[in-house]
Amino acid sequence: MDKVKAAETAYALFHEFRTAYMAEWQRLAKCERMYHGDHWHGVPENDAGEPRPVTPILQSTVENVRADLMDSFPEAVITADEPEYAAVAELLTAAIKENHLRGGYSREYGRLTHDLLVGGYMVQETGYDPTLNGGLGGAFLRYVDPRCILFDPLVSDFQEGRAVFKFVPYPRAWFESHYPKEAAAMKADGLGLRPVRDALLTIREEDTILLVECWRREYDPKNGRYSVHMQKLAGGLLLEDSRTQKPQGYFAHGEYPFTVTALYPRKGSCLGYGLIDMFEKAQLYSDKLDQILL
Repeated sequence: MDKVKAAETAYALFHEFRTAYMAEWQRLAKCERMYHGDHWHGVPENDAGEPRPVTPILQSTVENVRADLMDSFPEAVITADEPEYAAVAELLTAAIKENHLRGGYSREYGRLTHDLLVGGYMVQETGYDPTLNGGLGGAFLRYVDPRCILFDPLVSDFQEGRAVFKFVPYPRAWFESHYPKEAAAMKADGLGLRPVRDALLTIREEDTILLVECWRREYDPKNGRYSVHMQKLAGGLLLEDSRTQKPQGYFAHGEYPFTVTALYPRKGSCLGYGLIDMFEKAQLYSDKLDQILL
């Protein structure tokens, strides 16, 4: 498949996934508003200047549970299956702990717990970064913004899906330095899709282009195994294809390098509901009663 056809195929699937996720992104935005105390969003005023009290019950609940989760910070422990391997197991445990420390996993975990409690699920990416540990390289566990990743809406287990898309915007100047040969041919981003921005910052979105990672899991009936490949696209162009460097697949296990953890799982997808979804009405009733009293 030539580059043009490959890009068209990937973007067509990206648009399909994006359309399916519109309502989900609206739900995540609503959950964030509730968490930040914007409980009266979209509620019309009956009287000009009427009181709109906010008692942050939900936010307090989220932060209390989150503090408990941070106190129970997970650590990998290697156990020996035979007594003679106990020393080796201890060394591996210490090495993994140091690797997570250098990779800043405690920071990543803090962001993950917020998404788990507020939005209902958290997404982690696993992989290998050659720049870690002063250039020696190292494995990583990283936070992925749920609003910047798309799983196949047709399956409940994303590992069985047609693709996984991860995307992030970069300034055009970034592409000019990283992909100088392709940058001039990149089209203005017409995807109409942007990750959540800081509402207090004024940003010219026309100066940015989405870098899209398209992860594909393909089955080979001849050898009965899966292989995972990744393409990078931006501005309508195919920039990279892992098949060039790794024709046998990105990972030996043949799985997508993502983990999704749902708080309250939803049937039919890998996503979940959070504390905001479960207790939103109780919060709104509390605010309404306070308004009546005032």
